[in-house]
Amino acid sequence: MKQPKFQSKFKRGVSLIHQFDKSLCYSVQCDCGENECSSIVEIECDDDFGFIQLHFYKDVHFDFWRYSDKGILNSIKRFLYRWKKAFVLAFTGEISLHGDFIIIQPEHINNFIEALQEGRDYCVKAKEQVSSNLKELNKKMLEK
Repeated sequence: MKQPKFQSKFKRGVSLIHQFDKSLCYSVQCDCGENECSSIVEIECDDDFGFIQLHFYKDVHFDFWRYSDKGILNSIKRFLYRWKKAFVLAFTGEISLHGDFIIIQPEHINNFIEALQEGRDYCVKAKEQVSSNLKELNKKMLEK
């Protein structure tokens, strides 16, 4: 079923990058100035369980700052540390990562909040559309 073209209203730090039948994807820029710090936020309507899912996609870095001083000794320590963590991941399946995201400007913060609300409203409308389509289909099936 073809839906009308959805138009997002954001300009500063938040932009709509994809629209699907039951989800919207936004790019949220970090105020630190690095492009690699941005995140993708997907707001998705799940018809099976009746809830809205938020997916945050972000590239994170593994402790690249450990033993970052120059010198052969620190290079060896850094190499051994990374191998130690690789073994922990390989044998336990667990690893701890972190990623920072900075939003400073009030307008940017408000746009992020409004993007979440816009995505929620979009999912609620998509859910209502699916529900009304199912009702019409059931009604047609009962008439036959």
